[in-house]
Amino acid sequence: DSEWGDNGYGGVECINSNASWTLDDQGILTISGTGRMSGTAEEVYQGHDDYWGYDTYSLECVAPWYDLRENVKYIIVQEGINYISELAFSDCTNVLIAQLPESLQYIDSGAFYKCQSLVEIDIPDSVKSIGDGCFQECESLTKVELPSELCYIQSYTFDGCESLKSIVVPESVEYILSHAFWACDNLTEISLPDSLKLIESGAFGYTGYYDDPQNWDNGVLYIGNCLID
Repeated sequence: DSEWGDNGYGGVECINSNASWTLDDQGILTISGTGRMSGTAEEVYQGHDDYWGYDTYSLECVAPWYDLRENVKYIIVQEGINYISELAFSDCTNVLIAQLPESLQYIDSGAFYKCQSLVEIDIPDSVKSIGDGCFQECESLTKVELPSELCYIQSYTFDGCESLKSIVVPESVEYILSHAFWACDNLTEISLPDSLKLIESGAFGYTGYYDDPQNWDNGVLYIGNCLID
């Protein structure tokens, strides 16, 4: 019998009708099956805002492995899964490596939020969309390769990734939204494509590049041919 019964080491539990997960005693969390992961986040009522006159909610992780998140060291999403849902692996603070399949097309908001030990991730070229805050506060992340078909870099995607030193934005990207790379303290090497149509306010605020006075010219900051601030 597994130490954690059907919810942990050696156990198997359905995420939805087509996908399941296991977590073994080596800390390997494996997601297998087909289609979209679901049931990893839900809105939780926080109370009524008397000033604005409406109810308030917060989005919280309810992934079935959430209570075991500190035991997770490696994440393997197997071929067949095409959608990683909201907050799926959030707060898995001891994850070192995440392996993603070529079948993957969408990574939803906050999927890897606060995976503070995650060092490197290779996002397959099959991925077309990465949600806002996806890698927010992944403070150990030093290297990430963005997919070649990505159109947007959403708000707060890499906010607080303080170990990230360089990024190459692919030619497919047309929009970089607000605070996408905010407070990436060591981000000094940034390559931007000519395809860009919009860089929103604060996208590269308080990065290593932004904070270097040598990169400013009379109060104006460019990255290549792109006006940043």
